Amino acid sequence: MKTVVIAVLALALVVAVLWGSWAYEESKKPVQTVVLKSPTNDLFVVTVKHKEGDDILIQCDEDDFQEAFEKFRNFLGVEVEPIEVPGGAMFFAMPPTEVPEKLEPAKRAVIEVLKRHSPRRVILIAHPDCLLYDVVGAWENQAEEVENRQKADLERARDVIRTWFPKTRSIEIYYAGKRGDTLAFNPLPDLTITQEVTHD
Repeated sequence: MKTVVIAVLALALVVAVLWGSWAYEESKKPVQTVVLKSPTNDLFVVTVKHKEGDDILIQCDEDDFQEAFEKFRNFLGVEVEPIEVPGGAMFFAMPPTEVPEKLEPAKRAVIEVLKRHSPRRVILIAHPDCLLYDVVGAWENQAEEVENRQKADLERARDVIRTWFPKTRSIEIYYAGKRGDTLAFNPLPDLTITQEVTHD
């Protein structure tokens, strides 16, 4: 009898876990649809419910910092995967005439991803020891100006993103300063934009 009770409880637990997983996945689906009778000659018409935009985090793609970035992303409550591009904000700050031809398709792809997400919040992160910025700084003999250039690029990237998505509620800017073996993430309030958005 005891074995039967344990087996029934185990089966109930398995069913509950499977049902819970299914319910969780269903709740994360971004679009709900309703089938309508078509007054036109369309074969099939579906109304697509408007989806609230995601929070988007844009960061550098250097492997050395990915674990720290992931922990910070979790701290901010950003659930979607980040957009990782070389140099992070530098990618968006470059005027179209300065984007190397090989990077133009990647930039276009990132823009399309952002448009489809229609973000409600955009987060930009810069960090020290960024290979791309250090190379540019060394090339221009201005290694001591790297952090200032990063902050200027964050501001330009913010302005570009704001023109693309005027209804974005906030564009948050963070700099991850290195302190020994740690990265300390701090906001740059002078560069952050928060605005009230009315829904049409």
